[in-house]
Amino acid sequence: MSGAENEAEILERISDVIDDAPFQAWLPARLTGIDPDGSVRLRAEWVPSWGNGGDGGHTHGGVIAALLDLAAECAVMAAFGAAAPTVDLNVRFLAPTREEPLTATGSLVRKGRTLTVAEARVLREDGVLVAMASGAFATFAIAR
Repeated sequence: MSGAENEAEILERISDVIDDAPFQAWLPARLTGIDPDGSVRLRAEWVPSWGNGGDGGHTHGGVIAALLDLAAECAVMAAFGAAAPTVDLNVRFLAPTREEPLTATGSLVRKGRTLTVAEARVLREDGVLVAMASGAFATFAIAR
């Protein structure tokens, strides 16, 4: 987090970026908090288009992967003040989730001038870890 910006300003700036992305109409997630260390929290309300066919309401893995990518990207935005392209994302699915809201967290592992590594987690309402990911982000692409 930038020392000049407070939490509310960073939340507003990142939320504006999320809201302006057309993809977010399909993945309705909202930033709910940012910690002093730059870790972020998001909440996504379940929508029927997330369903994985006739399996009784399981959430499609692509939705979970997209939420993980967004959470990690928000941590990058909190640190750099701008978005950076994802160049690699490794996802591990650990538990199923049904028609329920999901919480995602994102944090930096290593902040670099050219590549930054971040990680993210998605949890169900009952606190069960659904999936986790680590990703690399092209911070060299951020206009300075």
